[in-house]
Amino acid sequence: MAMAAVFVGLRLALGDGTVGQSILSVWAQNLVPSRMLAAVFNHLALVPFAVLAWMGRSAVDARLAAVVCVPYVIIVLVFGFYDETRLWLPLVVMWLPAIGAAPHPVERAAHERAAHERAAHEPPLRN
Repeated sequence: MAMAAVFVGLRLALGDGTVGQSILSVWAQNLVPSRMLAAVFNHLALVPFAVLAWMGRSAVDARLAAVVCVPYVIIVLVFGFYDETRLWLPLVVMWLPAIGAAPHPVERAAHERAAHERAAHEPPLRN
């Protein structure tokens, strides 16, 4: 509600925004080699989130992710500038639980060591 009030207030105070660019001009700018290189480097930090989510380590249901992500990615690829990282931030919100689900290497090693020690101290099973 607060965002809507701010948006409407700014529109009333400032008037309409500038006229947008055509899809052809956006695509022409996206295909400039320097912008494509900037897009690759800008999005490198997002790759681990996407990989963990793809591996099934995300708390978000895969069907929900497909329903939300596929149309969103298509819209961004058609209408967005590829070097703008902020366009992908709504998807990062869905990928963030993957970080909590991925075990930290130190915790995993401590857990495995404790399980090994417990197994060494338990008497063998008799038939």
